[in-house]
Amino acid sequence: MHFALPETRHIELWNKQTGQWTLGPEQTEARAYHSTALLLPDGRVMSAGDESNGDGDPAHVDTAEIYEPPYLHKGPRPQIASVSDQIQTGAGFGVTTPDTNIAGASLVAPGAVTHGVDMNQRVIQLDVTHGTGCVSVRAPTANVAPPGYYMLFLLNDQGVPSVSKFVKLQASASPDACDATPPSAPGAAAHPEADADAQARADADRPDAGARALEALEREVPQGRGDDDQLPPQRGREGEPVGRGETEGPQGPRPLHQAGQSQEAQLLALRARARRHDVQGRSRHEPA
Repeated sequence: MHFALPETRHIELWNKQTGQWTLGPEQTEARAYHSTALLLPDGRVMSAGDESNGDGDPAHVDTAEIYEPPYLHKGPRPQIASVSDQIQTGAGFGVTTPDTNIAGASLVAPGAVTHGVDMNQRVIQLDVTHGTGCVSVRAPTANVAPPGYYMLFLLNDQGVPSVSKFVKLQASASPDACDATPPSAPGAAAHPEADADAQARADADRPDAGARALEALEREVPQGRGDDDQLPPQRGREGEPVGRGETEGPQGPRPLHQAGQSQEAQLLALRARARRHDVQGRSRHEPA
């Protein structure tokens, strides 16, 4: 592989319309096991890696080659004049551009490439609606794109991409808007349960999840001093009611709270559990 023949050094191009591979230009160096190919923010591709440049001279060290794909040679490139640094999951945002022939947008995760594999590969194609000097885009939902940094490209009607701008996709943001209504979220109507599950997972992973759960419990528990009659009936494994103040455990019913314990005492115990949950959450999210 280090001394690969010219025909094994060619770029391979995939055409999604035809479903066919074709060969592009030949690379100067052989790229084998430790090779990398990284999409750059300007749309070019950097090819590098392997132990030597393939000519057998140990004095020669590896270099990087820059590949310009065919889409960069189809005419003028569109421009992103401005876009907010932060965008919100599932929400619309505006992109200022002087071009009126924008056909779509793409969010591309920054590459994390080694040994010929990109472990962070993710490309999300997005629709646009046109406004005055801008296009409106809707960010992908949480089950499509995890939070983090992405390269945002605009593409014109010839498939030519702009130079990208880095944006940070996150749960909450207030990006600049365009005077056009954002497109509908792709797949939102078909998979509402997936979006709900993704949002639930995101909420459960928050560092303050324990405190938030406690607040919800406090809203549900009746006010005043407690007695068992105020607690809702519980059902056991076979559907039979369990005793008041009990809940089903692995070995059968177990006390929901100690007999005679006030609701204030119950809430104090819940707060202690919530504090323990939040300490664990902080240990996951914050460095020591």
